[in-house]
Amino acid sequence: MIFRISASILLLTVLPGRAQTPAKDTRSAAISDARMRSLLKVIPFDFTEDSTGGATVFAIRLDGHPVAVRNRGEGLNLSACFEGVVDPMQVNQWNREHFSTRVYLDEKGCASLGSDVTFGGGATNQAILDFIRRFCTDVAVFARFRANPPAAPDTPSAPQAARVESPGRLPLPVGVMAWSQLGPYAKRTPPWPETAGSVPGLLKIHPNLTLKYDPDQWKPAASRGDGQFAFSHASGAAHALVVTEHSAVPLDSVEDVALANAQSLDPHATVVFRNRRWVNGVASWFLKIKATVGTIPMVYWGCFYVFEGATVQVVTYTEKSRLPEYEQAFTDVLNGLTASR
Repeated sequence: MIFRISASILLLTVLPGRAQTPAKDTRSAAISDARMRSLLKVIPFDFTEDSTGGATVFAIRLDGHPVAVRNRGEGLNLSACFEGVVDPMQVNQWNREHFSTRVYLDEKGCASLGSDVTFGGGATNQAILDFIRRFCTDVAVFARFRANPPAAPDTPSAPQAARVESPGRLPLPVGVMAWSQLGPYAKRTPPWPETAGSVPGLLKIHPNLTLKYDPDQWKPAASRGDGQFAFSHASGAAHALVVTEHSAVPLDSVEDVALANAQSLDPHATVVFRNRRWVNGVASWFLKIKATVGTIPMVYWGCFYVFEGATVQVVTYTEKSRLPEYEQAFTDVLNGLTASR
């Protein structure tokens, strides 16, 4: 059978009220087919249902890729098929660097991205939808990763276009994150007000989000007026960026999206440290990423927040050889972000 849901789908937004979780969101250990059917109807895609073989499989298409949602009663298995040949080196790199998904060959020989979850203590409707949404983000990330095969270790990375502006002269492995939000999974949010009231030493990003910094150490270097703010250290050898976007990346996918941005410039970029943080009840990721830009080894320390339906990146960076000089300055800036609800 096929269920059809009429909706106008935009790239990054949905019509208000179309993708809403059912009002009753009680926790239940069992995920019945009827419950899954009801939740998938919340998503404005056509889907088919196949109950042959004992397990019910719901099939949708996501950005041109067939996605199977298998209901296992107390958990879910999701998989997306990517046609064509996938470089084994890419498969190994993805499986080594990513923890919530894996790449494998399915029974039909298709390179598939897969993820599993078991709700041992029961699952709410929101938890199920969040898991599906994170997987959809990972499909976008893997598609981009697949389009950028690893270069040889001694091959300089090529400059990329349409990147976040840098106060320095080097291209940046830092970019916007909204590209990862497919179809109806991005949340529509009203525009944030302008950053009126900012003064030296205090950047007002949002009425409930501010960045404190030492104005003697950090000087505003550029502002494009579209949610991007850049600072340069007084020495000129270290920089900081603040990037705000009106699209909420699933928090558990932030690391994958940030790494994908870095690897679009340097395919060998890696996350060398990760830590989940809380600031006044707002969750974030603290990531340390190393990448070679041109021929220069660089280090990037960043805090990534998902806040009131939007994403905020605060990233500091310098040459790897000079990191010891700026560790304390970077720490002070990253700890200067204050969030409140």
